[in-house]
Amino acid sequence: MKNIYWSIIIFTLIILSSGAVFGEYQIKYEQVGDKFLVSYNISLNNESEITIEAGNPKSINSNVDYTLNNGNIELTGKNIYLSYIDSELIEKSGNKYYFVSKNNIRYESDMEIALELDEGFVLERENIYPKNFKISSNGRNIVVKWKTHIMDNEDFPIFAVIEKTGRRFTYTYLVLGVVLVLLAVFMYFKYFRSKDYNYLIESEKKVIEEIKKAERKEMWQKQLQIKTGFSKAKLSRVIRNLEERGLTKKIPFGNTNKIKLK
Repeated sequence: MKNIYWSIIIFTLIILSSGAVFGEYQIKYEQVGDKFLVSYNISLNNESEITIEAGNPKSINSNVDYTLNNGNIELTGKNIYLSYIDSELIEKSGNKYYFVSKNNIRYESDMEIALELDEGFVLERENIYPKNFKISSNGRNIVVKWKTHIMDNEDFPIFAVIEKTGRRFTYTYLVLGVVLVLLAVFMYFKYFRSKDYNYLIESEKKVIEEIKKAERKEMWQKQLQIKTGFSKAKLSRVIRNLEERGLTKKIPFGNTNKIKLK
């Protein structure tokens, strides 16, 4: 075991003395609409030159000096932080966005890449490349992560199809809201306002009061005519109005009817 331990140390010292560069890269692409905030955290074993192939970088921020050369950001350091906004990583087509990033790394490195979507966007899982990804969510945003090991001057391209869903949800909720309002209005007039007897005219109130007094709150239509003193035509008209408003129910019995409160 000691031999293995010392072998690792000796091998590492040989590599370091040879000037070979190894690193760790953490790259995050954070979507903001049709742009991305790109951030790099780079840790190298030796101070070295780094070139980041950015498309159209804006608002560049770094903890080391840098130069911008034809869209490429050139830096020198050992522990480097870099961030910028790029609008050329994504291409829109209809309701879909196509994200592509090359990720060319000059030195052998362990790499972790995170793609965080803006709120209201989702991924087409079958259209994410490469396939060794993990998807998670922080409650508001979908996050895709890749972990890999890159050799010198090796690319690690990533691709994803992103779909905007916020507008669809907005329309869905709008339609649902309108339906609920209409239903509430319907229920109010059918079951609440209609059963407030203060809105009834005198003839309607008289019929309701007589039925309320009856056993089981129902009466024969002929009995109602006698109790109210209404003509047959007037009583039929009043009962029809009350029935339409959901206050009474007419139950046919042969040539006559029973009128019952609902």
